[in-house]
Amino acid sequence: MTLSMAVWSDFPKSRVIPYAVAQLLGAFAAAAVLHLVFGDALRAYEQANGIVRGGLGSEASAMVFGQYYPNPGGEAIPPDKQETVPMWRAFVIEFIGTAVLVAVIFGLTDHKNSGRPMGLAPVLIGLTVTLLISLFGPLTMASFNPARDLAPRIFSSLAGWGVVPFTVNSWGWLTVYVCAPITGGVAGGALWKACLTKLYRSAHDELV
Repeated sequence: MTLSMAVWSDFPKSRVIPYAVAQLLGAFAAAAVLHLVFGDALRAYEQANGIVRGGLGSEASAMVFGQYYPNPGGEAIPPDKQETVPMWRAFVIEFIGTAVLVAVIFGLTDHKNSGRPMGLAPVLIGLTVTLLISLFGPLTMASFNPARDLAPRIFSSLAGWGVVPFTVNSWGWLTVYVCAPITGGVAGGALWKACLTKLYRSAHDELV
């Protein structure tokens, strides 16, 4: 969202890197708090299900922090299950989901959009996120945010899962959960800029 705003709105480009760093640090700190609060429960779950943290199949518990495809659902992802959502399809899912979310946010927060429902932006954005998670969560866990995935993924690697967060989906941690939301966000901003703004400005002109 930060990059998309810098590309398609008047958000200062000089703030992109500081914002990104702050978001990554915030997400890392949130993962640390999550581990502090639920660490014992997570270890109990691993013991009850025979999960060796950092070992084969431990994405079943690592998913608490980072995203994986297809959604592990608290279990290991066997090779035959991984074939149901290949990397290219996971990329498309995260790309489309992020593009839709960014386009909605731009449309609801653009003060030039006279047709936007006043005061309902937070609710409608929240509902959009809920809908997208309902649709795509079973497939890719619906990240739509590189900071939200990458920083907790790094934390999980340091917290005992080792290379698992970066090997289960091969390079998917980078292509699907970093590159896809970044490019999808920029594409969503382009959709808003090229199409949606013209539509609501035309409607405004007709009313005037």
